[in-house]
Amino acid sequence: MKHFRLYFGIFVILIGVFVTWLMNDIEAKSDAAKSWPHVIGTITKSERHTDGPYIRYRYEVEDQTHTSGRLIMGVVVGDDITFADGTSISDAGLLKRFPQGANVPVYYDPSKPSRSVLISDAEHNTDLPRIFFGYLFVFGGFVYLLACYTLSGSRRPAVTTETAIRTLVGTGMLVAGIAIIHTMNGIRAEARMARSWPVVPATIKVAHVWTDHPEVVYEYSIAGRVYEGDTMFIGIPTRRITLEDGTELWPRQLNRRFAEGATIEIRVDPDDPTNTVLIPEARHNTDVPRYIGFAFALFGPLISLFGKSPGRRKEKAYGNLRQR
Repeated sequence: MKHFRLYFGIFVILIGVFVTWLMNDIEAKSDAAKSWPHVIGTITKSERHTDGPYIRYRYEVEDQTHTSGRLIMGVVVGDDITFADGTSISDAGLLKRFPQGANVPVYYDPSKPSRSVLISDAEHNTDLPRIFFGYLFVFGGFVYLLACYTLSGSRRPAVTTETAIRTLVGTGMLVAGIAIIHTMNGIRAEARMARSWPVVPATIKVAHVWTDHPEVVYEYSIAGRVYEGDTMFIGIPTRRITLEDGTELWPRQLNRRFAEGATIEIRVDPDDPTNTVLIPEARHNTDVPRYIGFAFALFGPLISLFGKSPGRRKEKAYGNLRQR
């Protein structure tokens, strides 16, 4: 049992070290990609699949032909590719930007020409994975080993292991609960503020429904600069959008409501022109996640302080019977 605890703690630490190294490597390559040379390549596949766009391309470097499907050097968060200025490009935007048969610039690594991207200036978005699956795993692994072996000379090592596990689980639940509550409160506040943002005219560029997943991309202009957005409402995504008056908008209804080429009105954050919303009167749907967050924040400390495994209760009861 002692060896198992040791191996488990080391395994958790190694996962954290690997994720940290991987995210650091991706970030370094993403920064380097901004200065990579480029050649003109050809899009050989550009299709919409159920899990997102499928894009393949072919290019040549020094008479050597390469094929790839890598769009960016980084991590895609929330289905959209983001840029340093706050703008983003959606799935439909990618298919429109890289249609099949088009000739486009392909940026390649001069030290390894088979490594390439279509979008070299995208954000790498490695911070969250590095923190949650890298640093926290390393920290959690060390805490687990420390808790297990602080009392290595104890006559009841099982109690020490159980205490360590309870502490890790309870602390994790508390942190997760606080994070959920904080995130949901931020969404609720932004959804309320969005209803008073300035109104700006926009034009629908893309309006499609992919397997009951609506996607609406609109283009608008502020101070002479053209932007593109695809945020329909601020809140937790659901299969249908529910308005404050109880009206429900299903994907097919959204597709008919926002036709391509139509002129509409959107709300734009006065402090950030890239932050927009198409349907500000939609409900944010944060109540259930907030309740889950409160439950995690409440029961996490209780588990750490008072939780006991069924095995330990049975062992204690068996010991009391033996004493009698």
